[in-house]
Amino acid sequence: MYYTAAAERKVKGEGIEMFQSIKADHLFLGNSIFTGCCQQTVSGGVAVKDNRIIAVASQEKIFEWADKKTNVIDCQDRLIMPGFHDSHFHVAHGVLRENGVDLSGAKSEEEAAVMVAEFAREHPGEPIIFGFYWYHMNWDRKELPTKKSLDRLIPDRPVVLYRVESHGAWLNSKALEMCRITKDTIPPEGGDIVKDSDGEPNGYLHEYAIFLMGPNYGFTPEQEKKKFLGFFDKLTSFGITSISDLEYDVPTNFDLFLDWEKSGDLKLRYGFATLMDGDLEKPRRYRERYRSDKVKYLGLKCYTDGTALGYTAELLQPYSDKPGTRNDAPLDYHKILRNALDADREGFRIRFHAIGDGAVRFSLDTFEECRRINGARDSRHSIAHIEVIHPDDIRRFAELGVIAEIHPAHVNLPCEKAADNPYPIHLGERTKYCFPYKSILEYGGKIAVGSDYPVVDPNPMLGIYRAVTRRFDDGLPESGWLPQQRLTMGEVLQGYTAGTAYHDFKENKTGTLEVGKLADIVVLDRNLFEIDPEEIRQTEVLLTMFDGNIIYQR
Repeated sequence: MYYTAAAERKVKGEGIEMFQSIKADHLFLGNSIFTGCCQQTVSGGVAVKDNRIIAVASQEKIFEWADKKTNVIDCQDRLIMPGFHDSHFHVAHGVLRENGVDLSGAKSEEEAAVMVAEFAREHPGEPIIFGFYWYHMNWDRKELPTKKSLDRLIPDRPVVLYRVESHGAWLNSKALEMCRITKDTIPPEGGDIVKDSDGEPNGYLHEYAIFLMGPNYGFTPEQEKKKFLGFFDKLTSFGITSISDLEYDVPTNFDLFLDWEKSGDLKLRYGFATLMDGDLEKPRRYRERYRSDKVKYLGLKCYTDGTALGYTAELLQPYSDKPGTRNDAPLDYHKILRNALDADREGFRIRFHAIGDGAVRFSLDTFEECRRINGARDSRHSIAHIEVIHPDDIRRFAELGVIAEIHPAHVNLPCEKAADNPYPIHLGERTKYCFPYKSILEYGGKIAVGSDYPVVDPNPMLGIYRAVTRRFDDGLPESGWLPQQRLTMGEVLQGYTAGTAYHDFKENKTGTLEVGKLADIVVLDRNLFEIDPEEIRQTEVLLTMFDGNIIYQR
Protein backbone atom coordinates (compact mmCIF):
# COMPACT_ATOMS: atom_id res chain seq x y z
CA MET A 1 0.00 0.00 0.00
CA TYR A 2 1.24 3.46 -0.82
CA TYR A 3 0.80 4.97 2.60
CA THR A 4 3.16 7.72 3.63
CA ALA A 5 4.59 7.72 7.14
CA ALA A 6 2.12 10.42 8.11
CA ALA A 7 -0.80 8.34 6.86
CA GLU A 8 0.40 5.26 8.73
CA ARG A 9 0.51 7.27 11.93
CA LYS A 10 -3.17 8.12 11.41
CA VAL A 11 -4.24 4.47 11.30
CA LYS A 12 -1.76 3.01 13.78
CA GLY A 13 -3.53 1.66 16.81
CA GLU A 14 -6.98 1.96 15.26
CA GLY A 15 -6.71 -0.98 12.87
CA ILE A 16 -6.94 -0.82 9.15
CA GLU A 17 -10.36 -2.48 9.37
CA MET A 18 -11.75 0.85 10.59
CA PHE A 19 -11.06 2.34 7.17
CA GLN A 20 -12.09 -0.78 5.28
CA SER A 21 -15.52 -0.69 6.90
CA ILE A 22 -16.07 2.79 5.47
CA LYS A 23 -17.11 2.87 1.83
CA ALA A 24 -15.97 5.66 -0.44
CA ASP A 25 -18.20 8.08 -2.28
CA HIS A 26 -15.55 8.42 -5.00
CA LEU A 27 -12.61 6.27 -5.97
CA PHE A 28 -9.86 7.47 -8.33
CA LEU A 29 -7.85 4.77 -10.12
CA GLY A 30 -4.71 5.51 -12.08
CA ASN A 31 -1.27 4.44 -13.20
CA SER A 32 0.18 7.87 -12.36
CA ILE A 33 -0.72 9.38 -8.99
CA PHE A 34 1.33 12.32 -7.76
CA THR A 35 0.59 12.43 -4.05
CA GLY A 36 2.90 15.39 -3.40
CA CYS A 37 4.60 13.46 -0.59
CA CYS A 38 7.56 12.72 -2.87
CA GLN A 39 8.66 13.82 -6.33
CA GLN A 40 7.62 10.66 -8.19
CA THR A 41 4.29 9.12 -9.15
CA VAL A 42 2.80 5.82 -8.01
CA SER A 43 0.15 3.49 -9.39
CA GLY A 44 -2.95 2.80 -7.36
CA GLY A 45 -6.04 4.57 -6.15
CA VAL A 46 -7.39 7.33 -3.94
CA ALA A 47 -10.64 6.86 -2.02
CA VAL A 48 -12.80 9.80 -0.88
CA LYS A 49 -15.60 9.86 1.68
CA ASP A 50 -17.51 13.09 2.31
CA ASN A 51 -14.78 15.75 2.11
CA ARG A 52 -11.82 13.60 3.18
CA ILE A 53 -9.36 11.17 1.67
CA ILE A 54 -9.87 7.83 3.45
CA ALA A 55 -7.35 5.67 1.57
CA VAL A 56 -4.38 5.83 -0.78
CA ALA A 57 -3.55 2.28 -1.83
CA SER A 58 -2.59 -0.11 -4.59
CA GLN A 59 -5.25 -0.91 -7.18
CA GLU A 60 -5.60 -4.39 -5.65
CA LYS A 61 -6.30 -2.98 -2.18
CA ILE A 62 -8.21 0.21 -2.97
CA PHE A 63 -11.43 -1.64 -3.86
CA GLU A 64 -11.77 -2.69 -0.23
CA TRP A 65 -13.12 0.85 0.26
CA ALA A 66 -15.70 0.56 -2.55
CA ASP A 67 -19.22 -0.77 -2.89
CA LYS A 68 -21.91 -0.55 -5.54
CA LYS A 69 -22.64 3.09 -4.67
CA THR A 70 -19.02 4.23 -5.09
CA ASN A 71 -18.31 6.42 -8.10
CA VAL A 72 -15.21 4.80 -9.64
CA ILE A 73 -13.16 7.16 -11.84
CA ASP A 74 -10.65 5.22 -13.93
CA CYS A 75 -7.99 7.72 -15.01
CA GLN A 76 -5.66 5.13 -16.61
CA ASP A 77 -2.43 6.94 -17.62
CA ARG A 78 -3.72 10.44 -16.88
CA LEU A 79 -2.17 12.27 -13.95
CA ILE A 80 -4.01 12.37 -10.62
CA MET A 81 -2.67 14.99 -8.21
CA PRO A 82 -3.62 17.39 -5.41
CA GLY A 83 -5.43 20.57 -6.43
CA PHE A 84 -3.14 23.45 -7.34
CA HIS A 85 -2.53 25.96 -4.56
CA ASP A 86 -1.48 29.31 -6.00
CA SER A 87 0.78 31.06 -3.49
CA HIS A 88 0.58 34.58 -4.91
CA PHE A 89 -2.61 36.07 -6.30
CA HIS A 90 -4.21 39.50 -6.54
CA VAL A 91 -7.88 38.55 -6.73
CA ALA A 92 -9.66 41.91 -6.89
CA HIS A 93 -7.09 43.19 -9.37
CA GLY A 94 -7.53 40.01 -11.36
CA VAL A 95 -11.29 40.46 -11.51
CA LEU A 96 -10.65 43.85 -13.10
CA ARG A 97 -8.41 42.14 -15.63
CA GLU A 98 -11.13 39.62 -16.48
CA ASN A 99 -13.44 42.51 -17.30
CA GLY A 100 -10.86 44.68 -19.10
CA VAL A 101 -8.99 45.01 -22.38
CA ASP A 102 -5.76 43.16 -23.16
CA LEU A 103 -3.19 45.59 -24.59
CA SER A 104 -0.27 43.18 -24.90
CA GLY A 105 -0.48 43.23 -28.70
CA ALA A 106 -0.29 47.02 -29.07
CA LYS A 107 2.74 48.32 -30.97
CA SER A 108 2.27 51.99 -30.15
CA GLU A 109 0.54 54.35 -27.76
CA GLU A 110 -1.95 55.31 -30.47
CA GLU A 111 -2.79 51.68 -31.27
CA ALA A 112 -3.35 50.94 -27.58
CA ALA A 113 -5.68 53.97 -27.28
CA VAL A 114 -7.69 52.77 -30.29
CA MET A 115 -8.01 49.29 -28.73
CA VAL A 116 -9.33 50.88 -25.54
CA ALA A 117 -11.83 53.01 -27.49
CA GLU A 118 -13.13 49.95 -29.32
CA PHE A 119 -13.51 48.08 -26.06
CA ALA A 120 -15.38 51.03 -24.55
CA ARG A 121 -17.84 51.08 -27.47
CA GLU A 122 -18.43 47.34 -27.11
CA HIS A 123 -19.02 47.66 -23.34
CA PRO A 124 -21.24 50.71 -22.86
CA GLY A 125 -22.36 49.52 -19.42
CA GLU A 126 -18.88 49.50 -17.87
CA PRO A 127 -18.54 52.71 -15.82
CA ILE A 128 -14.72 52.45 -15.78
CA ILE A 129 -12.58 50.99 -18.55
CA PHE A 130 -9.67 48.88 -17.34
CA GLY A 131 -6.78 47.64 -19.41
CA PHE A 132 -3.68 45.55 -18.81
CA TYR A 133 -0.33 44.44 -20.22
CA TRP A 134 0.80 47.47 -22.23
CA TYR A 135 4.57 47.97 -22.27
CA HIS A 136 6.09 51.02 -23.90
CA MET A 137 9.39 49.26 -24.57
CA ASN A 138 7.53 47.06 -27.06
CA TRP A 139 6.20 50.12 -28.90
CA ASP A 140 7.63 51.83 -31.96
CA ARG A 141 8.43 54.90 -29.86
CA LYS A 142 9.68 53.66 -26.53
CA GLU A 143 8.17 56.48 -24.50
CA LEU A 144 5.71 56.46 -21.63
CA PRO A 145 2.15 57.36 -22.69
CA THR A 146 0.11 60.35 -21.55
CA LYS A 147 -3.55 61.18 -21.01
CA LYS A 148 -3.78 63.14 -24.28
CA SER A 149 -4.10 60.10 -26.55
CA LEU A 150 -6.85 58.66 -24.35
CA ASP A 151 -8.69 61.96 -23.92
CA ARG A 152 -9.06 62.32 -27.69
CA LEU A 153 -10.86 58.96 -27.98
CA ILE A 154 -12.47 58.31 -24.57
CA PRO A 155 -13.21 61.67 -22.95
CA ASP A 156 -16.39 60.72 -21.10
CA ARG A 157 -15.46 57.67 -18.98
CA PRO A 158 -12.54 56.97 -16.64
CA VAL A 159 -9.81 54.82 -18.20
CA VAL A 160 -7.23 52.99 -16.06
CA LEU A 161 -4.58 50.97 -17.91
CA TYR A 162 -2.00 48.97 -15.97
CA ARG A 163 1.53 48.47 -17.28
CA VAL A 164 2.62 44.90 -17.97
CA GLU A 165 3.84 44.16 -14.42
CA SER A 166 1.06 46.28 -12.80
CA HIS A 167 3.55 48.67 -11.19
CA GLY A 168 2.47 51.67 -13.21
CA ALA A 169 -0.80 52.97 -14.65
CA TRP A 170 -1.85 55.14 -17.59
CA LEU A 171 -5.00 57.23 -16.96
CA ASN A 172 -7.13 59.64 -18.91
CA SER A 173 -8.28 62.98 -17.49
CA LYS A 174 -11.61 61.54 -16.36
CA ALA A 175 -9.82 58.89 -14.28
CA LEU A 176 -7.52 61.50 -12.73
CA GLU A 177 -10.60 63.49 -11.83
CA MET A 178 -12.29 60.41 -10.36
CA CYS A 179 -9.24 59.75 -8.17
CA ARG A 180 -8.96 63.44 -7.20
CA ILE A 181 -5.40 63.56 -8.47
CA THR A 182 -4.35 67.13 -9.23
CA LYS A 183 -1.13 69.10 -9.52
CA ASP A 184 -1.27 69.59 -5.75
CA THR A 185 -1.62 65.88 -4.88
CA ILE A 186 1.38 64.63 -2.94
CA PRO A 187 2.62 61.26 -4.24
CA PRO A 188 3.12 58.48 -1.70
CA GLU A 189 6.54 57.24 -0.68
CA GLY A 190 8.03 55.13 -3.46
CA GLY A 191 5.70 56.53 -6.12
CA ASP A 192 5.43 59.42 -8.53
CA ILE A 193 2.68 61.39 -10.26
CA VAL A 194 4.35 62.32 -13.52
CA LYS A 195 3.71 65.95 -14.54
CA ASP A 196 3.73 67.77 -17.87
CA SER A 197 5.52 71.08 -18.54
CA ASP A 198 2.65 73.01 -16.89
CA GLY A 199 2.92 71.00 -13.68
CA GLU A 200 -0.33 69.12 -14.33
CA PRO A 201 -0.52 65.29 -13.99
CA ASN A 202 0.17 63.90 -17.45
CA GLY A 203 -1.72 60.64 -16.93
CA TYR A 204 1.06 58.31 -15.82
CA LEU A 205 1.27 57.07 -12.21
CA HIS A 206 4.52 55.38 -11.27
CA GLU A 207 4.84 52.58 -8.71
CA TYR A 208 3.06 53.29 -5.40
CA ALA A 209 1.16 56.25 -6.79
CA ILE A 210 -1.29 53.70 -8.21
CA PHE A 211 -2.56 53.15 -4.66
CA LEU A 212 -4.19 56.58 -4.93
CA MET A 213 -6.75 54.99 -7.26
CA GLY A 214 -8.03 51.97 -5.36
CA PRO A 215 -10.54 53.45 -2.91
CA ASN A 216 -12.38 55.13 -5.77
CA TYR A 217 -13.60 52.06 -7.62
CA GLY A 218 -14.64 49.43 -5.11
CA PHE A 219 -17.41 47.04 -6.17
CA THR A 220 -20.88 46.79 -4.69
CA PRO A 221 -21.60 43.46 -2.92
CA GLU A 222 -23.78 42.36 -5.86
CA GLN A 223 -21.05 43.17 -8.38
CA GLU A 224 -18.44 41.43 -6.25
CA LYS A 225 -20.43 38.22 -6.01
CA LYS A 226 -21.06 38.03 -9.74
CA LYS A 227 -17.55 38.98 -10.78
CA PHE A 228 -15.60 37.09 -8.11
CA LEU A 229 -17.52 33.81 -8.20
CA GLY A 230 -17.54 33.86 -12.00
CA PHE A 231 -13.79 34.28 -11.95
CA PHE A 232 -13.39 31.47 -9.43
CA ASP A 233 -15.22 29.16 -11.85
CA LYS A 234 -12.44 29.88 -14.34
CA LEU A 235 -9.80 29.01 -11.75
CA THR A 236 -11.60 25.74 -11.08
CA SER A 237 -11.21 24.83 -14.75
CA PHE A 238 -7.44 25.24 -14.28
CA GLY A 239 -7.45 22.85 -11.30
CA ILE A 240 -6.85 25.60 -8.75
CA THR A 241 -8.50 24.71 -5.46
CA SER A 242 -6.73 27.16 -3.15
CA ILE A 243 -5.32 30.67 -3.53
CA SER A 244 -3.30 33.03 -1.39
CA ASP A 245 -4.51 36.55 -2.12
CA LEU A 246 -2.39 39.62 -1.46
CA GLU A 247 -4.14 42.93 -0.99
CA TYR A 248 -3.22 45.37 -3.76
CA ASP A 249 -4.70 48.68 -4.85
CA VAL A 250 -8.35 47.58 -5.00
CA PRO A 251 -10.31 47.34 -1.70
CA THR A 252 -11.94 44.01 -0.86
CA ASN A 253 -14.77 43.25 1.55
CA PHE A 254 -13.47 40.02 3.11
CA ASP A 255 -16.73 39.37 4.95
CA LEU A 256 -18.27 38.49 1.59
CA PHE A 257 -16.09 35.39 1.49
CA LEU A 258 -17.56 34.28 4.81
CA ASP A 259 -21.03 34.80 3.35
CA TRP A 260 -20.13 32.72 0.28
CA GLU A 261 -18.62 30.01 2.48
CA LYS A 262 -21.82 29.82 4.53
CA SER A 263 -24.04 29.70 1.43
CA GLY A 264 -21.87 27.06 -0.25
CA ASP A 265 -20.99 29.34 -3.16
CA LEU A 266 -17.25 29.46 -2.37
CA LYS A 267 -15.58 26.75 -4.46
CA LEU A 268 -11.97 27.24 -3.43
CA ARG A 269 -9.95 27.84 -0.28
CA TYR A 270 -9.33 31.54 0.07
CA GLY A 271 -6.48 32.89 2.15
CA PHE A 272 -5.44 36.52 2.19
CA ALA A 273 -2.74 38.86 3.42
CA THR A 274 -3.07 42.60 3.97
CA LEU A 275 -0.57 45.41 3.63
CA MET A 276 1.87 45.99 6.51
CA ASP A 277 1.60 49.69 7.32
CA GLY A 278 2.46 49.82 11.03
CA ASP A 279 -1.16 49.59 12.23
CA LEU A 280 -1.82 46.13 13.70
CA GLU A 281 -5.34 46.74 15.00
CA LYS A 282 -7.09 45.54 11.86
CA PRO A 283 -4.76 42.52 11.33
CA ARG A 284 -5.49 41.42 14.91
CA ARG A 285 -9.23 41.43 14.14
CA TYR A 286 -8.68 39.62 10.85
CA ARG A 287 -6.63 36.91 12.56
CA GLU A 288 -9.46 36.18 14.97
CA ARG A 289 -12.30 36.46 12.47
CA TYR A 290 -10.98 34.58 9.43
CA ARG A 291 -9.66 31.18 10.49
CA SER A 292 -11.70 28.45 8.79
CA ASP A 293 -10.58 25.83 6.27
CA LYS A 294 -12.04 27.94 3.46
CA VAL A 295 -11.45 31.54 4.54
CA LYS A 296 -8.25 32.24 6.42
CA TYR A 297 -6.18 35.30 7.25
CA LEU A 298 -2.53 34.71 6.32
CA GLY A 299 -0.68 37.72 7.67
CA LEU A 300 1.03 40.81 6.28
CA LYS A 301 2.57 41.79 2.97
CA CYS A 302 5.08 44.58 2.40
CA TYR A 303 6.90 45.96 -0.65
CA THR A 304 10.65 46.44 -0.30
CA ASP A 305 11.13 47.56 -3.91
CA GLY A 306 9.40 47.78 -7.28
CA THR A 307 10.42 46.16 -10.59
CA ALA A 308 13.56 45.79 -12.64
CA LEU A 309 11.64 46.85 -15.76
CA GLY A 310 10.88 50.21 -14.16
CA TYR A 311 14.32 50.68 -12.56
CA THR A 312 12.65 50.50 -9.15
CA ALA A 313 13.99 47.12 -8.07
CA GLU A 314 16.51 47.78 -5.29
CA LEU A 315 20.00 46.68 -6.41
CA LEU A 316 23.21 46.37 -4.44
CA GLN A 317 25.06 48.01 -7.33
CA PRO A 318 23.70 50.40 -10.01
CA TYR A 319 21.83 49.21 -13.09
CA SER A 320 24.15 48.31 -15.94
CA ASP A 321 22.24 50.56 -18.37
CA LYS A 322 21.60 53.33 -15.82
CA PRO A 323 24.87 53.70 -13.91
CA GLY A 324 23.71 56.33 -11.41
CA THR A 325 20.69 54.39 -10.23
CA ARG A 326 20.16 51.55 -7.79
CA ASN A 327 16.43 52.31 -7.41
CA ASP A 328 14.45 55.20 -8.91
CA ALA A 329 11.84 54.99 -6.12
CA PRO A 330 13.56 53.94 -2.88
CA LEU A 331 11.51 53.10 0.20
CA ASP A 332 12.12 53.89 3.86
CA TYR A 333 13.86 50.72 5.04
CA HIS A 334 14.08 51.97 8.62
CA LYS A 335 10.30 52.20 8.80
CA ILE A 336 9.84 48.79 7.19
CA LEU A 337 12.24 47.21 9.67
CA ARG A 338 10.43 48.85 12.59
CA ASN A 339 7.03 47.66 11.34
CA ALA A 340 8.36 44.16 10.75
CA LEU A 341 9.79 43.88 14.24
CA ASP A 342 6.45 44.95 15.74
CA ALA A 343 4.46 42.53 13.57
CA ASP A 344 6.81 39.63 14.20
CA ARG A 345 6.67 40.27 17.95
CA GLU A 346 2.90 39.73 17.80
CA GLY A 347 3.24 36.50 15.86
CA PHE A 348 2.24 37.72 12.39
CA ARG A 349 3.70 36.09 9.31
CA ILE A 350 5.36 38.62 6.98
CA ARG A 351 5.66 38.37 3.20
CA PHE A 352 8.11 40.70 1.49
CA HIS A 353 7.97 41.67 -2.17
CA ALA A 354 11.65 41.79 -3.18
CA ILE A 355 12.87 41.71 -6.78
CA GLY A 356 16.37 43.23 -6.73
CA ASP A 357 19.35 41.71 -4.93
CA GLY A 358 19.44 44.70 -2.60
CA ALA A 359 15.79 44.21 -1.60
CA VAL A 360 16.30 40.47 -1.15
CA ARG A 361 19.26 41.10 1.15
CA PHE A 362 17.34 43.71 3.15
CA SER A 363 14.43 41.29 3.54
CA LEU A 364 16.69 38.49 4.77
CA ASP A 365 18.49 40.91 7.10
CA THR A 366 15.12 42.02 8.48
CA PHE A 367 13.99 38.46 9.19
CA GLU A 368 17.34 37.74 10.82
CA GLU A 369 16.90 40.82 13.01
CA CYS A 370 13.36 39.71 13.94
CA ARG A 371 14.76 36.38 15.05
CA ARG A 372 17.59 38.02 17.02
CA ILE A 373 15.34 40.47 18.86
CA ASN A 374 12.05 38.58 19.15
CA GLY A 375 13.37 35.03 19.25
CA ALA A 376 13.11 32.16 16.79
CA ARG A 377 9.71 30.64 16.04
CA ASP A 378 7.90 28.83 13.25
CA SER A 379 7.09 32.11 11.50
CA ARG A 380 7.23 30.93 7.87
CA HIS A 381 8.12 34.42 6.71
CA SER A 382 8.60 34.55 2.96
CA ILE A 383 10.08 36.59 0.13
CA ALA A 384 8.27 36.83 -3.19
CA HIS A 385 9.76 37.18 -6.69
CA ILE A 386 13.56 37.11 -6.04
CA GLU A 387 14.35 38.01 -9.64
CA VAL A 388 18.04 38.55 -8.91
CA ILE A 389 20.08 37.61 -5.85
CA HIS A 390 23.63 37.98 -4.60
CA PRO A 391 25.16 34.47 -4.40
CA ASP A 392 26.05 34.97 -0.74
CA ASP A 393 22.36 35.24 0.13
CA ILE A 394 21.11 32.02 -1.48
CA ARG A 395 21.98 29.81 1.50
CA ARG A 396 20.28 32.20 3.93
CA PHE A 397 16.76 31.07 2.93
CA ALA A 398 17.41 27.67 4.49
CA GLU A 399 19.42 29.06 7.39
CA LEU A 400 16.66 31.49 8.41
CA GLY A 401 13.71 29.27 7.50
CA VAL A 402 12.48 31.84 4.98
CA ILE A 403 10.26 30.49 2.19
CA ALA A 404 10.87 31.57 -1.40
CA GLU A 405 7.66 32.47 -3.21
CA ILE A 406 8.53 31.89 -6.85
CA HIS A 407 6.64 32.76 -10.01
CA PRO A 408 8.19 30.84 -12.91
CA ALA A 409 5.94 32.43 -15.53
CA HIS A 410 7.80 35.70 -14.89
CA VAL A 411 10.93 34.24 -16.49
CA ASN A 412 9.93 35.58 -19.92
CA LEU A 413 8.15 38.76 -18.77
CA PRO A 414 7.57 40.96 -20.71
CA CYS A 415 8.96 39.58 -23.98
CA GLU A 416 8.10 36.58 -26.13
CA LYS A 417 11.52 36.06 -27.75
CA ALA A 418 14.75 35.14 -25.99
CA ALA A 419 16.61 37.75 -28.02
CA ASP A 420 14.46 40.49 -26.42
CA ASN A 421 15.23 39.46 -22.83
CA PRO A 422 15.74 42.78 -20.95
CA TYR A 423 17.55 41.38 -17.91
CA PRO A 424 21.06 41.18 -19.47
CA ILE A 425 20.69 44.84 -20.47
CA HIS A 426 19.59 45.94 -17.00
CA LEU A 427 21.81 43.68 -14.91
CA GLY A 428 24.87 42.73 -16.94
CA GLU A 429 26.95 40.02 -15.24
CA ARG A 430 24.38 39.70 -12.46
CA THR A 431 22.02 38.07 -14.94
CA LYS A 432 23.48 34.67 -14.07
CA TYR A 433 21.82 35.02 -10.67
CA CYS A 434 18.31 35.66 -12.07
CA PHE A 435 15.34 33.61 -10.85
CA PRO A 436 17.56 31.28 -8.75
CA TYR A 437 14.93 28.65 -8.04
CA LYS A 438 17.10 25.52 -8.21
CA SER A 439 19.90 27.05 -6.18
CA ILE A 440 17.55 27.87 -3.32
CA LEU A 441 16.36 24.25 -3.26
CA GLU A 442 19.90 22.87 -3.49
CA TYR A 443 20.87 24.87 -0.41
CA GLY A 444 17.93 23.35 1.47
CA GLY A 445 15.44 26.18 1.11
CA LYS A 446 11.69 25.72 0.60
CA ILE A 447 9.64 27.09 -2.30
CA ALA A 448 5.98 27.94 -2.80
CA VAL A 449 4.87 28.40 -6.40
CA GLY A 450 2.33 30.93 -7.65
CA SER A 451 1.32 32.91 -10.71
CA ASP A 452 1.14 36.52 -9.44
CA TYR A 453 -2.06 36.91 -11.46
CA PRO A 454 -2.98 39.25 -13.14
CA VAL A 455 0.66 39.99 -14.01
CA VAL A 456 0.65 36.64 -15.84
CA ASP A 457 -2.03 34.10 -16.75
CA PRO A 458 -3.33 32.05 -13.78
CA ASN A 459 -3.15 28.72 -15.66
CA PRO A 460 -0.58 26.67 -13.70
CA MET A 461 0.61 25.00 -16.91
CA LEU A 462 2.33 28.20 -17.98
CA GLY A 463 4.38 28.42 -14.80
CA ILE A 464 5.17 24.70 -14.89
CA TYR A 465 6.42 25.02 -18.46
CA ARG A 466 8.70 27.95 -17.60
CA ALA A 467 10.03 26.20 -14.48
CA VAL A 468 11.10 23.00 -16.21
CA THR A 469 12.27 24.52 -19.53
CA ARG A 470 13.27 28.17 -18.81
CA ARG A 471 12.36 28.82 -22.46
CA PHE A 472 10.75 31.85 -24.02
CA ASP A 473 7.74 31.60 -26.32
CA ASP A 474 9.99 31.14 -29.35
CA GLY A 475 11.32 27.91 -27.78
CA LEU A 476 14.72 29.44 -27.11
CA PRO A 477 17.21 28.93 -25.68
CA GLU A 478 16.65 25.25 -26.40
CA SER A 479 18.43 24.22 -23.19
CA GLY A 480 16.75 27.07 -21.31
CA TRP A 481 17.83 30.48 -20.06
CA LEU A 482 20.23 29.72 -17.20
CA PRO A 483 19.50 25.99 -17.53
CA GLN A 484 21.15 25.24 -14.18
CA GLN A 485 18.08 26.84 -12.59
CA ARG A 486 15.54 24.52 -14.24
CA LEU A 487 13.31 22.58 -11.85
CA THR A 488 12.26 18.98 -12.26
CA MET A 489 8.58 18.22 -12.74
CA GLY A 490 8.41 16.78 -9.23
CA GLU A 491 9.98 19.87 -7.71
CA VAL A 492 7.65 22.36 -9.35
CA LEU A 493 4.51 20.28 -8.66
CA GLN A 494 5.48 19.93 -5.01
CA GLY A 495 5.99 23.68 -4.87
CA TYR A 496 2.55 24.23 -6.42
CA THR A 497 0.82 21.91 -3.92
CA ALA A 498 2.57 20.79 -0.73
CA GLY A 499 4.98 23.74 -0.78
CA THR A 500 2.27 26.36 -0.79
CA ALA A 501 0.16 24.45 1.74
CA TYR A 502 3.16 24.54 4.08
CA HIS A 503 3.72 28.22 3.29
CA ASP A 504 0.14 28.97 4.37
CA PHE A 505 0.19 26.78 7.51
CA LYS A 506 -2.24 24.34 5.88
CA GLU A 507 0.01 21.31 5.45
CA ASN A 508 -2.02 19.22 7.92
CA LYS A 509 -5.15 19.60 5.82
CA THR A 510 -4.26 20.16 2.16
CA GLY A 511 -1.44 20.02 -0.37
CA THR A 512 -0.96 16.24 -0.59
CA LEU A 513 -3.05 13.14 -1.23
CA GLU A 514 -2.88 11.48 2.18
CA VAL A 515 -5.35 9.77 4.48
CA GLY A 516 -7.22 12.35 6.52
CA LYS A 517 -6.51 15.28 4.20
CA LEU A 518 -9.27 17.35 2.61
CA ALA A 519 -10.26 15.95 -0.76
CA ASP A 520 -9.02 18.58 -3.21
CA ILE A 521 -8.03 16.51 -6.25
CA VAL A 522 -7.30 17.22 -9.90
CA VAL A 523 -7.11 14.92 -12.94
CA LEU A 524 -5.13 16.15 -15.97
CA ASP A 525 -5.65 14.94 -19.53
CA ARG A 526 -2.07 13.63 -19.73
CA ASN A 527 0.86 12.64 -17.54
CA LEU A 528 3.16 15.65 -17.12
CA PHE A 529 6.03 13.33 -16.15
CA GLU A 530 5.95 11.49 -19.49
CA ILE A 531 5.23 14.11 -22.15
CA ASP A 532 7.54 16.33 -24.16
CA PRO A 533 7.94 19.64 -22.29
CA GLU A 534 6.46 21.53 -25.24
CA GLU A 535 3.15 19.74 -24.57
CA ILE A 536 2.86 21.12 -21.05
CA ARG A 537 1.12 24.32 -22.13
CA GLN A 538 -1.49 22.28 -24.02
CA THR A 539 -2.32 20.16 -20.97
CA GLU A 540 -5.87 20.61 -19.67
CA VAL A 541 -7.77 19.69 -16.55
CA LEU A 542 -10.34 16.93 -16.97
CA LEU A 543 -11.77 17.02 -13.45
CA THR A 544 -11.52 19.16 -10.34
CA MET A 545 -12.73 17.95 -6.96
CA PHE A 546 -13.03 20.46 -4.13
CA ASP A 547 -13.88 19.45 -0.59
CA GLY A 548 -15.01 16.04 -1.79
CA ASN A 549 -17.34 17.37 -4.52
CA ILE A 550 -16.68 17.24 -8.25
CA ILE A 551 -17.10 20.88 -9.26
CA TYR A 552 -15.61 20.79 -12.76
CA GLN A 553 -15.53 18.20 -15.52
CA ARG A 554 -14.51 18.62 -19.14
